[in-house]
Amino acid sequence: MKFQVCEWGQYRTPKIAVRIGDGFPKPTDYLCGMRQGYSASPILFDFYINGLFKGIQGVYVPGLTSRVPGLLFKDDSVLLAESEADMKIELNKITDLSNTWEMTVNSSKCGEIKVAGHQSSDLILKDQNIPKTDQYTYLDYIMNNKWDFSRAIKNNKLKAKKTFYAAYSFLKRRIVPGIQGVYVPGLTSRVPGLLFKDDSVLLAESEADMKIELNKITDLSNTWEMTVNSSKCGEIKVAGHQSSDLILKDQNIPKTDQYTYLDYIMNNKWDFSRAIKNNKLKAKKTFYAAYSFLKRRIVPVSLKIKFINSVLMPIGCYGGETFGMSIAKVKPIQAEIIKRSEWLPMLVILPPWNGFEPS
Repeated sequence: MKFQVCEWGQYRTPKIAVRIGDGFPKPTDYLCGMRQGYSASPILFDFYINGLFKGIQGVYVPGLTSRVPGLLFKDDSVLLAESEADMKIELNKITDLSNTWEMTVNSSKCGEIKVAGHQSSDLILKDQNIPKTDQYTYLDYIMNNKWDFSRAIKNNKLKAKKTFYAAYSFLKRRIVPGIQGVYVPGLTSRVPGLLFKDDSVLLAESEADMKIELNKITDLSNTWEMTVNSSKCGEIKVAGHQSSDLILKDQNIPKTDQYTYLDYIMNNKWDFSRAIKNNKLKAKKTFYAAYSFLKRRIVPVSLKIKFINSVLMPIGCYGGETFGMSIAKVKPIQAEIIKRSEWLPMLVILPPWNGFEPS
């Protein structure tokens, strides 16, 4: 309650001033609309937008057990109705909600598309006519009244082509010119390595190849006057015997049987049991950290489910590309998340992760 009072006190008395030359005039009260640049504005807008579809009937969608009232895209929305009469009722509800929250709607940016049937009169939102259109483009995505997506698909194809051409000069480059890398089944070209922001993983088929690649990295670093902290590097020999040390910029690279990067564990046996155990522990700690919030019955069940899907599961599945996301391998993580979910009031037990195919 103290936080709520504090937020309200800060939000109700903002000031605004317009710079003129090198100075600012006396600030005046800012009394209209959401406070631009203030941290509470998006939170308060969420309270409004999340209740936008309350009481809206929407449309039936084959395969779904409940109607779909519409779609939300940040501060934009798509309203759906089975008939013109239903749409008018829904628009009246949106108008009442907007008036309650003192929100304005720019109807000139809206568009009304009649997918089927004849329209007898104009649709009105907050005393403004909504423009009729046979086609509407939102974020460069094309929709029309015939529900024909050929133009949208053609447009997406063109954008993908333009994006590729724009990035081609970058994409055609290797990590370092001349790096051979390793063969990967299913790929037509070798993989020289992986990049993670300012970190990299260098791959080679043999010790001799790795030495050649490290020499090229050294030459490139010297050309660009870049330093490399070899003490933070790690050399993992996945198979075979190593005869000598690997050197990068006159520094020995430490040998290791295990390397942890961003809390993900890799080892020379390609065994991910420790990584899975670590993910399970992190998911458990995350749940305990949020439990005081999640256990409250006032918290909507949908929010608890979203927390599990958007937070717990990604933490549990972190690095899953390497251990294949098979049902057998992730069973300990699944069991942990199901166990913690049972603690939450009004939340059903999660079903098995049938979406993950054994690798």
